[in-house]
Amino acid sequence: MSEEMTPIEEPSADERLARDLVERARSEGAQLVGPGGLLSGLTKSVLETALEVEMEDHLGYPKHAPEGRNRGNSRNGNRSKRVLTEVGEVELDVP
Repeated sequence: MSEEMTPIEEPSADERLARDLVERARSEGAQLVGPGGLLSGLTKSVLETALEVEMEDHLGYPKHAPEGRNRGNSRNGNRSKRVLTEVGEVELDVP
């Protein structure tokens, strides 16, 4: 009786990214969870990026674009906000 060979699946781009992030955190001595941990930092980055993209869509121009100067609806900085996420509290810079 012969054993069936199963093909080895290559990791997805998301899996490779996750592995790279975990390896980097370990090499820097960072924890995976908790204050200052990898998941908190990643959550902060994803949420701030989503807010920035939403702002660009709303205003119709990217940050620092010259077409946004002297318009009635323009950017006016960021404010800090603490939000409770599934990985704990995260301090965000909200545009």
